[in-house]
Amino acid sequence: MRRGAEPERRALKDVRLTVVALFLAAILLLIFAVPTIVASSIVDLGDRVILDLDQLLALQSQITNILVDQETSQRGYILTGDERFLEPYQRGRSRLEPLWQQAQQQAEAVGGQAPALLAAEREAAQRWQAEAAEPEIALVRAGRSAEAVDAVRAGTGKALFDVFRERATTFDTYIQQVRQEATARRTQLTMLLDRIIIVLALAGLVGLGLIYYLTAVSRQYLVQAMRGEELNRAKNEFLSIVSHELKTPLTVIRLHAQSLLRRERRRRGVATAEAGRPDLRDLIGRVAIIDEQAKRMARLVEQLVDLTRGDALEFPLQCEIVDLVALTRHVVDQFRPLAPDGAFAFSSERSEILVSADPIRLEQVLQNLLGNALKYSPEGGEIRVALAVREIEVVCSIQDQGIGLPAAELPYVFDRFYRASNATATQISGLGLGLYLSREIIHRHGGRIWAESTEGQGSTFSFSLPLAQPGGG
Repeated sequence: MRRGAEPERRALKDVRLTVVALFLAAILLLIFAVPTIVASSIVDLGDRVILDLDQLLALQSQITNILVDQETSQRGYILTGDERFLEPYQRGRSRLEPLWQQAQQQAEAVGGQAPALLAAEREAAQRWQAEAAEPEIALVRAGRSAEAVDAVRAGTGKALFDVFRERATTFDTYIQQVRQEATARRTQLTMLLDRIIIVLALAGLVGLGLIYYLTAVSRQYLVQAMRGEELNRAKNEFLSIVSHELKTPLTVIRLHAQSLLRRERRRRGVATAEAGRPDLRDLIGRVAIIDEQAKRMARLVEQLVDLTRGDALEFPLQCEIVDLVALTRHVVDQFRPLAPDGAFAFSSERSEILVSADPIRLEQVLQNLLGNALKYSPEGGEIRVALAVREIEVVCSIQDQGIGLPAAELPYVFDRFYRASNATATQISGLGLGLYLSREIIHRHGGRIWAESTEGQGSTFSFSLPLAQPGGG
């Protein structure tokens, strides 16, 4: 009887696990499927409209910049008679017509008053060209420069161009208003989505209670299953899928954020009066935050993927001959815009230092170390990056004047998930993965990595790599 009872108990555990799996699948289906349907409505009603509006604003910015360049070019030509001043004006004529057509199509897609306002703006631009710019240029070419100068002083051209500016501003203001309204509608839908998720979460709690009961009954069976290789394989596959799905939207977010930043910065360069508006400064600040946070999330995803590869002893390297001087200078230049002028100082004993390495992984190490030097130097100070050749190896050192590290914690800074106590106390964000991954990368290149630090005075992180052998790979 006892021998027959054991298979029955195992069968009962299998049934319980099946019930757990089915119930969990049902809960996850509710939690993810329903919000996904609602989210698709949000995308259709909000994000698509906002994307169309952003594209229209980008075209509007290009058109305005070209016309401003044309106006400056035309005035310079009239005052000097130098044909070189007229080159931007002539280039603008060939570029404007395709942009006007694209903008008109985009305005029709947006609808509302956008087509009419854009048409009025275009009419004002063409009138300025036909009634002021072209006649004045013709006077200069006919040898009547004095008459052209008098026409400029009369202010007719300026008045016509001011009409264009006014209509361009009206159009831009309208599009911004439509964008705000679309954002408000999207926010309302998001609030609805939040309420749905709360309801589903409550249902999920009930399900979790049942799951807890069933798993407690069959805990021993579950523990054995968790130790199996199948679960580890599923974990790695899950992390791989999650990282891939996260990278795609993060890349799109960063591309749009960087596009907006470039557009607004170009606009500030040619329209000083408009650039002083608080709403533009606020917009640039918000877009910069989006770009920064998306970049940070992308780095965290990469670190998560690298962590799983490190656990599985799968850390592929694509080695080639790399000039460490050029690579280090490139990474330093990436960080210069993030710090005050003169914050980074780079030096090298040689103009070229060759190593056999994976350039992408080596760049990751430099980004981690430079990012830490900048992040843990809240009071600023110079960050010195130096390359020195020592017999058969090169040593790269990155020295900062930041918060430093407690002496007792130095041996653990390269441990996985380890963060110094003073960094945690200052609430500087991080996962404690960057230095761990950097150590793994350097070790797999046959190099060394170490740290020297004095708390409150700064830190120096260094790594060494073997020099590439002459004629070697």
